[in-house]
Amino acid sequence: MDIRQIRQILAIQRHGSFARAADELGISQPAMSKSIARLEDELGLRLFDRSGAGARATPTGELVVERAERIISEAEQLQQLVELTSTGRIGRIRVGLGPVLHAEFLPRYAEALARRWPELKISIDVDRRDRLIEDIKTSRYDIVIHARAEELLGPDFVVTEVLREPALVVASPDHPLAALEEVPLDLFLTYPTGGASPDSMLTAQGSVLTPAVETHQENRIECNDERTLKLLAKRGLITLFTARHTVWRELEEGQLVPVKLGWRMTLQQLAVTRRAVSYSPIVREAVAIACRIGVDLGGLGRR
Repeated sequence: MDIRQIRQILAIQRHGSFARAADELGISQPAMSKSIARLEDELGLRLFDRSGAGARATPTGELVVERAERIISEAEQLQQLVELTSTGRIGRIRVGLGPVLHAEFLPRYAEALARRWPELKISIDVDRRDRLIEDIKTSRYDIVIHARAEELLGPDFVVTEVLREPALVVASPDHPLAALEEVPLDLFLTYPTGGASPDSMLTAQGSVLTPAVETHQENRIECNDERTLKLLAKRGLITLFTARHTVWRELEEGQLVPVKLGWRMTLQQLAVTRRAVSYSPIVREAVAIACRIGVDLGGLGRR
């Protein structure tokens, strides 16, 4: 059994037809049929039941298909790893970012990568933390940068801190909570809030803020677009959980003010790579670039 035959098996399974599978792979149906028949003879078992309605995997064939999908995935990962360990003049790098990084981090990072590797294919997506974690596990991304990484602390991953800065809740200067010297949690939870998904942004130090919001607060707007959330906050419709660097301009201009909750909150953004890919010079440098941008944004967050 070779990679060519494995791809043929998967194509037949997808289409339920030798003819359509052959069309997808650009070979003739007789050649496809002979190839699978030879493989079945070598294995001493039947992989597909053929009929006028098409082809259906036998129980044994289904086991082969399941394993074949893993083999093809690993082969593609190996090919991509070889590309990434080259000079950077070919191949691609795929990055996933958490929503907090959308407004300020993403433009800087995309520009830095484009300048550094003008001939590299670069893919950058913004998504929720839970999906980013699943996607790095399945090798959809080479790097993901998001908040917290408890699920990815094992030996298969390398974790690097990119950004650590104050996080805060902000509101319009006209919001009822804006004038209070300290806002009790119970009172805070009676007002609508907004932010990214609760598990994707904040680590509250010495407080029960995050679980309280997740568990008890129903009047909450979750959105991955910081611009929309800031607009709602400026219009007095929500208080906004966010990283300080995302609202430093609005704070300086007085469009938004901090809500004094009485505890400190810290935002941490981490770059995660699979260990095998982490040896790539391109991936290592891409993480280093992210860290430099994180230092710059942390400076904005302290203004």
